[in-house]
Amino acid sequence: PADPRSAVKRVGGFSLIEVLAVTVVIAVTGAVTLPVLFEGDDVRCAREARRLAAALGGAAQEALLTGRAHAVVLTPDGYRFEVRGTGGGWRSAAAPELAAHRLDLAVRIDAAQSDGSPLAPGQRLVFSPVADQPPFEIRLAHPRGQVRVVGTGPGEPHVETP
Repeated sequence: PADPRSAVKRVGGFSLIEVLAVTVVIAVTGAVTLPVLFEGDDVRCAREARRLAAALGGAAQEALLTGRAHAVVLTPDGYRFEVRGTGGGWRSAAAPELAAHRLDLAVRIDAAQSDGSPLAPGQRLVFSPVADQPPFEIRLAHPRGQVRVVGTGPGEPHVETP
């Protein structure tokens, strides 16, 4: 007969190593995702403003490089870029960096002006291939404040925070 002490009965469950490994994976995942979930509206607004400033600079560069006017059309919740066609009409810009963008839910375009005149939602801010860009300002707002994207003629637009 077999020795009853040699028969080890295995009980279902996890080893200490397995539990520790799962705990480490959960901790690392939480450390990476929690800051993104709880970042403030001001951080999201600043990020959206930097993205818009870069895209506006790209549109101005595209106008110079291609010899065709480019424009941004602003709406309260986002923006899109257009290119003037050979027949004078406007069409969506094809460059990937000029793709339409919807703003983060906590951020909205509050106001815009070009050369001191207000821009209504849906009105174009045009980047000419032959003339200097007039100064412009686009104000992005979030529940606790605002950020401005400013273009002062030649050069890249920049972000100003209060």
